[in-house]
Amino acid sequence: MQARKKVGETADWTQTGEESRRTKRLTATAKPEPDTSPPPAQNKISSMTEMSRLNLTMEWLMVAFVALLLAGQVSSEEIPYEHLMSQIQACPKECRCPPSFPNAVYCDNKGLKRIPVIPPYTWYLYLQNNLIDVLSANALRNATQLRWINLNRNKITSEGLEADVLKAMSNLVHLYMEDNLLSSIPSSLPAKLEQLRLSRNRISNIPPGVFSGMDHLTLLDLQGNKLQDDAVTEVSLKGLNNLIQINLA
Repeated sequence: MQARKKVGETADWTQTGEESRRTKRLTATAKPEPDTSPPPAQNKISSMTEMSRLNLTMEWLMVAFVALLLAGQVSSEEIPYEHLMSQIQACPKECRCPPSFPNAVYCDNKGLKRIPVIPPYTWYLYLQNNLIDVLSANALRNATQLRWINLNRNKITSEGLEADVLKAMSNLVHLYMEDNLLSSIPSSLPAKLEQLRLSRNRISNIPPGVFSGMDHLTLLDLQGNKLQDDAVTEVSLKGLNNLIQINLA
């Protein structure tokens, strides 16, 4: 009996060992695939990275687009190399003539009492915040291509405007002479003028016919002067057929 019991125990142990090995083999065979998907936090970081790349791409595209627009604008105002060199060499020592903007001459805030001789290929002339009292035809004799001149905050009087000095600027479209000592509207204004700003002077009258032939003028600023109500009449403004804005207060 004891022998049978031992044989039975041995059989049970053998069976149990066999089942254990079979279970291990099944377990090894059915081993699950490892989870390679990133955790939720990693998914979020990946999504944010993609959005950052997309935003950066859009920013670069916008920069490229603006650069193309500026390049087109600059190329439309390019001047020949020999003219560029002539312009830079003729730049007055009191002024700045940046090569990146060769059509502009900056003579503002220099304490100037006289206008220096301006180079011939100047389109934009900045003379504001000086002590200039005379608008000299000699200084501007070469600047026949002027489109824009800023003479604000100087000491120019009506007597200081030399004869026909403004009329010679046949391409001028913007004239700024605010905060000067003018007692009257300048005569012989350029026909192409679009904006005339004469605020805060001492203007008390508008000469008859002063605006004759000025069909391009759209803005006239006379505020802060000494004009009386009877000085501004239909007759005094005759010729301003396309005027959009007038400031008198």
